[in-house]
Amino acid sequence: MKDAYWFKHDANARDDPKIVDMMMSRGKTSYADWWIMVEIMREQDGYQMPLSRETWSVLAKAMMYSREEAEAFVRECIDEYHLLDSDGEVFWSASLMRRMKHWDDTKTALSDAGKKGADR
Repeated sequence: MKDAYWFKHDANARDDPKIVDMMMSRGKTSYADWWIMVEIMREQDGYQMPLSRETWSVLAKAMMYSREEAEAFVRECIDEYHLLDSDGEVFWSASLMRRMKHWDDTKTALSDAGKKGADR
């Protein structure tokens, strides 16, 4: 079973120039859409999602968009706002990946320390 899907993020993320650019272009609701998408990516194995119809459906439901609008949002976050990275098959947030690597490394280290302590 997965943990409660916690992740750390900056309290002033709204001031990131890339986020500001997105909000100036798409409006303030794009900030909510951004965090909905990041939360969904956080829940995924590897913290990334495929560029696929299934992904557009998942995001569309969560954001109350059509699949086409959800896909357009993701592609703009990749191509225009540079908030996401993609290899043409999947997309991810480099910032989320960095934060989750630190979180995952910390959890592993604590788990290993607990196992060593239990073996004594």
